[in-house]
Amino acid sequence: MAYKSREVRRAMTPLVSLNRVASKGHRSGEDETRKVGHRCWRRRRGEDWRRNGIRPDTRGMTTVPARILVADDDTTVRLLMQATLVKAGFQVCLASDGEEALRVFGEQSPDMVLLDVEMPGRNGFDVCVELRRDVGGEFPIVMVTGMDDMKSIQRAFDAGATDFLAKPLNWNLVGPRVMYLWRGYQTRIQLHRANQRNTAVLSAIPDLMFRVDGDGAVLEVHAGQSATAATALRPGVVLERSFPPEVAAAYWVAMEKSRAEGSVQQIEYAVGTDDGTRHCETRIVALDGRETLCLVRDITERKDSERALRESAARLRQAQQVANIGSWYLDLATDRLDWSAETYRIFGIAEGSPVSYPVFLGYVHPEDRDAVQKAWQTALAGTDNYRIEHRIMVGDEVRWVLEHAEFEHDDNGRPKRAVGTVQDLTARKLQELETLAAKTQLQATLDAIPDLLFEVDHESRYVAYHCRDEALLAVAPERFLGRTIAEVLPPEVVRTTMAALREANATGYSSGQEIRLELPGGPRWFELSVSRKPGVDAERPHFIFLSRDVTERKEAAERIFRLAFFDPLTGLANRQSLMQRLDREIKRARLGGDKLGVLLLDLDGFKNINDTLGPGAGDRLLQGTADRLREGVRPADVVARQGSKVAVEPEIELARSGGDEFIILIPHMAHVEDAVPVADRILELMRQPFQLVQQDVVLTACIGIAVYPDDGKDAETLVKHADTAMHHAKDKGHDTCEFYSDNLTQKAMRRLSLGSSLHRALERDEFSLVYQPQVDVRTGRVSSVEALLRWNRFGQGLISPMEFIPLAEETGLILPIGEWVLRAACTQAAQWRARGHSLRVAVNLSPVQFRDPRLFDRVTRSLSEAGLAPEHLELEVTEGALMDDNPETVRALHALRETGLQFSLDDFGTGYSSMSYLKRLPLSNLKVDRAFVKGLPADSDSHAIVRAILALAHHLGFSTTAEGIETLDQAMLLKQLNCDVLQGFYFAKPMPAEEVDAVLRQRWDLEAPVGGVEGGPKHAL
Repeated sequence: MAYKSREVRRAMTPLVSLNRVASKGHRSGEDETRKVGHRCWRRRRGEDWRRNGIRPDTRGMTTVPARILVADDDTTVRLLMQATLVKAGFQVCLASDGEEALRVFGEQSPDMVLLDVEMPGRNGFDVCVELRRDVGGEFPIVMVTGMDDMKSIQRAFDAGATDFLAKPLNWNLVGPRVMYLWRGYQTRIQLHRANQRNTAVLSAIPDLMFRVDGDGAVLEVHAGQSATAATALRPGVVLERSFPPEVAAAYWVAMEKSRAEGSVQQIEYAVGTDDGTRHCETRIVALDGRETLCLVRDITERKDSERALRESAARLRQAQQVANIGSWYLDLATDRLDWSAETYRIFGIAEGSPVSYPVFLGYVHPEDRDAVQKAWQTALAGTDNYRIEHRIMVGDEVRWVLEHAEFEHDDNGRPKRAVGTVQDLTARKLQELETLAAKTQLQATLDAIPDLLFEVDHESRYVAYHCRDEALLAVAPERFLGRTIAEVLPPEVVRTTMAALREANATGYSSGQEIRLELPGGPRWFELSVSRKPGVDAERPHFIFLSRDVTERKEAAERIFRLAFFDPLTGLANRQSLMQRLDREIKRARLGGDKLGVLLLDLDGFKNINDTLGPGAGDRLLQGTADRLREGVRPADVVARQGSKVAVEPEIELARSGGDEFIILIPHMAHVEDAVPVADRILELMRQPFQLVQQDVVLTACIGIAVYPDDGKDAETLVKHADTAMHHAKDKGHDTCEFYSDNLTQKAMRRLSLGSSLHRALERDEFSLVYQPQVDVRTGRVSSVEALLRWNRFGQGLISPMEFIPLAEETGLILPIGEWVLRAACTQAAQWRARGHSLRVAVNLSPVQFRDPRLFDRVTRSLSEAGLAPEHLELEVTEGALMDDNPETVRALHALRETGLQFSLDDFGTGYSSMSYLKRLPLSNLKVDRAFVKGLPADSDSHAIVRAILALAHHLGFSTTAEGIETLDQAMLLKQLNCDVLQGFYFAKPMPAEEVDAVLRQRWDLEAPVGGVEGGPKHAL
């Protein structure tokens, strides 16, 4: 697949061009762009993945592998896929159907999803559509399908699939293929981030950028925040209409030269605006033979600054030349003023030029003129000396001067002459201003630093500090200045701090030490950086401490740790954490010769709680279970043997493995049976009602137990065997526990093998149908047959339906198998009718088929393809299937009944026997279960039950069928009780279709026994 769309390439073009400019030598622009881009990327990195649904990639910095959700209803494929992906370095979470896949996806947030197309309930396409709607368009979803037609593939992509894997899978290639898809996904993420960084860089660049084609037309414009009207451009407008002719010509020359030499060209020009003349600098680089990228910067301020700098340098040179103090002489009677050469140089007047007091005042700075005149008049009045510091204007230059004068008076005490000096203070004043600016800048820098700064002397005594937020100080400044570190800080903090100080004294620098301080606002963590202060006596050094508040970083690390090793819902350790603990305990048990118990608990009926009361109630139930396990599973009251506690009380570890499964780890066991009290205690805890949604909910649990080293010598094996034992406990019923045994593994392996073969049974044509005749009591002849499925497994022979039918229902294979049975039975019935036999064929419906929303279509299609009328097909359903009160299912049954198709209720009386569905559903026949027929005629209870069932059926207008007839007495009694149809070995065993024709010619006499022999039927040809 192409990971870079046309839009992505177009979005990257401006920055690519900008990068080319930078690589050609645009050093200053490069530095600014890099700094701005990095700042924007760091600031926005955490926001982008939440907004776009893209999980950030941190695997370049950690060893946490990607997590992949594998959803497949085939247990074998799931396990093989898990093993293959784990070997390839991935984490794997599993789901057996579409609903579980959505749930696991919400709980574990995987990084990739592999979906089987055909799954029970919600298929892969439906799950893919919902996931795609939730996570956006980039998240990798791979469809695993055995359908290789283009229509199915296109459907997968229409549903939002990223790619697909075709079955049968080449397991050697699955890992590399998934790794390839994962890396492609990572590439797309990096591309998104690169685009975001590019956008941030472009947004941060204050200058104007535009691209020009070979004809001089502007293609694209990016106007920075500081772009001026002088550089305003519009796409589609040629350069000659955007700039003055001489500027446009300069652009053309630079563009041609850039194309010819492959270098960056630079031009400067000035343009007139309403605000005056603006100066611009443009850097030009050829992108290819046709396009050119131009970066325009308004350098007016820089030009002004350069001019001011030149003027300042000139003033500085002039001030340096004035090495002497100038003097002047004023005759007050004639107003004649004489200046020395130095004075002329200070005022910047050509030596010898006529001067006077008014001329002098003209050079005084306007803001200082009043003060100078006041000081002069005061001196003339004889009340004070003439001494003043003021500014003068020498051209555009401002100089600072210090004037001092003494007066000569006449006999009457009136001043008649004045002699004075003028000293240029400009250099000193400039230095003072620079010092003030430096101090201001330093203070601003310190105020911008959020960290604490301390200076300590060679005795570790605090001598100075800087703190923007005094709430971060452990004690008030007056309590630590002048005191040593040991006098101020707690002992454990002193040890760490002094170690950092010694390292800095030895090497000049120390960093990375962390301390924890109890502050009034709560505990805070600080990271220390210590450097030896330069320019200080080496024998008596001073040190600068930078103390950075890293509390948020530490808390974030703690949260990450909790997320990685603890279940967020229950607070218990997660599976990963427990497996690490289990590995450690196995090593400890191996060294100590102890046993180690692993209990795997699974809640009975949790899915029903989740479905009926909602996920919120399910979550609260899981939290309540965790709380009970924490409070109830204690070493003192659950691990004891023969009235005394074991020598070392084990620290029982709890974890949530996932879903409604919990794992309990019991270390330091002396005997296998030590696990039994723990399991019994847990089962007792789980029997107590839970308060959910203002009602008491009672549920139980099943526990599987595996013990090290008896049942496994590594963590994975122990957990797997505990899981096997738990499932065995569930198979035996609820509210129980089971120890693992090798026999359970053999059963599980056989079940796994059967499941694998069952997937290929249809392809190998290993299924067949046999038919058991059903005799009409009134005529004594066969009126219908029941189609029964048989599986002749390749190399194994016949497999019992009691073994493979439940497996097919669990894996969802019952749907294609059931559809095959329908087609085959309808086809055979049509062939019998073509030969003149009016037979109705009965086909059993699995509860899974019964709930299939496409039941109506499957049945009518099978009838249509076989050319069989609906009234010649009867579908048998069990009581358990009817308990699913789905309105869609009920409507489908009524629609089928309206076509003429018959429905029979199988095994009536053995299940719920609810009268409501007998009235609500379109049934036409009730079948009495063989369990009640078996006791006839001797068992009075069976007799009463059968009589009641038959009476009820006839009262409701149903026909009746009794199955399991093995004797003539049973047949005769059922006829007397008005049963309509009989079925059983007394008449015939299930047989191939080709043997049915012979039975159709038989007639059974059910009036009286023959010779007291019940072993065979009485019939007449």
